[in-house]
Amino acid sequence: MPALRVDVAFGVRAQLGEGPVWDERTQTLWWVDIDRHLLWCQTPGASGPRCADIGEEVAAVLPREEEGLVLSLRTAVALTDRQLTITSLVPVLSARAGKMRLNDAACDPAGRLWFGSMATDGQLGRGALYTLAPDHSLSCARASVSVSNGLGWSPDGRTMYYVDTPTQRIDAFAFDVDSGRLGRQRTLATVPVSDGKPDGLAVDGDGSIWVALWGGGAVQQLSPLGRWGHRIELPTSNVTSCCFGGANLQELYITTARRGLASAKLATEPLAGAVFVCSPGTHGLPVTRFVG
Repeated sequence: MPALRVDVAFGVRAQLGEGPVWDERTQTLWWVDIDRHLLWCQTPGASGPRCADIGEEVAAVLPREEEGLVLSLRTAVALTDRQLTITSLVPVLSARAGKMRLNDAACDPAGRLWFGSMATDGQLGRGALYTLAPDHSLSCARASVSVSNGLGWSPDGRTMYYVDTPTQRIDAFAFDVDSGRLGRQRTLATVPVSDGKPDGLAVDGDGSIWVALWGGGAVQQLSPLGRWGHRIELPTSNVTSCCFGGANLQELYITTARRGLASAKLATEPLAGAVFVCSPGTHGLPVTRFVG
């Protein structure tokens, strides 16, 4: 397959850039720098991206059906208004949980929020996958998760894709949109260790899954049948996540990180932490908003 061209969209140097999401209503790209507690955005007409210091780790950002955002913070989910003032806070992890934090998040086709947790000291099996309903009721969908990461749904909403990074797998679950319940689980694909670790993902309008590969310097296309397709090579190792955006949802925005790269490696990867953009020849799906 021919190589897909990648350009620098925004030359920021995020320590741990993550969670890009495109708000088609406002034509705004949002993403986070978890380690530096920063929420980033690029709005129409702005000369460059702007950031706000959230004051603690912020692992994910999603638009709400009402004005404002929903944020995955260290131990809680926060709802904000348009000025980023927190209007509601849903505690998830106890302060006594120790070296734990929340991680990646996405909304299912009914507008429920799905998000996971992970141990910051690398211990396996201490995390979980949660759902937050519109009435703010919280439930645990899966326990004994290690590093809860990429989440996405097929265009028809009947399949949920999920990454628990240390497993090296992209799993697929039968999904009931009405109840929000997970059904039969299967392994869609396994990433060879030599290719990196699966991280965030995005699903396009044709049903393909685009998986960011931490340590692999790439985003890899995966068909709904589990066949690998295009591989988008990045000029830096730690690729974290991606989303479709732009006027016609035909651009793939890709976040990266400086974390984990030694000084010598950073010298050879000066663009580590930047946001990249690629036109992979397909289109994405509009983001699903949190309805709570």
